[in-house]
Amino acid sequence: MRKLALLLPIGFLAYLLFLVVMNDAPMDKFQRSIVFVHYMNTSIWAIILTSSIQFYMKYNRLKQKGGASLIYFILAIASVTLLLNELYLLLYSLNSSYQVLDNGGFFGLPGPWIASKLAVTVGGLSIIYLYIQGRIDKIAFQSSTDELTNIPNRRTLEDLFRSELSRSKRHKFPMSCAMIDIDFFKKFNDTYGHQTGDYVLQQVALIMDNGKRAHDVVARYGGEEFIWLLISSEYDDSYLACERLRKEIETTEFEFNEKPLSITVSIGVASFHGEGEATVNSLIYNADKSLYEAKNAGRNKTISFKESDS
Repeated sequence: MRKLALLLPIGFLAYLLFLVVMNDAPMDKFQRSIVFVHYMNTSIWAIILTSSIQFYMKYNRLKQKGGASLIYFILAIASVTLLLNELYLLLYSLNSSYQVLDNGGFFGLPGPWIASKLAVTVGGLSIIYLYIQGRIDKIAFQSSTDELTNIPNRRTLEDLFRSELSRSKRHKFPMSCAMIDIDFFKKFNDTYGHQTGDYVLQQVALIMDNGKRAHDVVARYGGEEFIWLLISSEYDDSYLACERLRKEIETTEFEFNEKPLSITVSIGVASFHGEGEATVNSLIYNADKSLYEAKNAGRNKTISFKESDS
């Protein structure tokens, strides 16, 4: 929609330039308006074409199944056809003003028809564009978000992790990776049922998401495990932030189906100082190793692995 919004002022400026250039041409205002309508239609279809190709490629990159990507591919083909048609008419109008743009020729059409053509084109394509944008946003959200907890899923986490670690190395600022595991999670499912287990996952995810900073990343890693990427966070600050999270979850009163629930988490933290050869796998490995130590130490603890350059 932002592209379509930019189209009108750009088209208006181009039309003004067109009037200046064609000032001496044997064309009256009505004939110029016809050329302008075709110019607008050509521009609009060019935008729809590029957007359709963009959406089609995005669907393929997200590896979505079904016919959604085919819809955008067909729309792209239709856009090419209509774009070429409008482009042909526009160029033919400009290069054959004596023959084509006379009142008795093909373009000798009444003003209301021209206005209707432009209105239908702009209105119809705006609706199509908004529908496509809404669909692609929805699919992108569903493919990148964990359905139960509404936070990023593992695939999205890995993409963000690689990007943030690369940026950390490039600008030499620290970051930390915290792996959070819900203690005795199997007990919730076995004792109270899977709905209670889902509730526990949702509540822990909500507390983590609300407690993180705007530029941090919280994601569900798998099962009852979550990962928190603390961007531009030193070792000590990351440890304190994880301790605050652990204590908040421990002291929060949870209740599901009128049954009080006591939830605790164990946390393993791995930090990177901004220089070295740390990788996504090494940071996760060290955070997981620290988490394992926290579990062995009695759970409901935070343990840090200070440096992760291996």
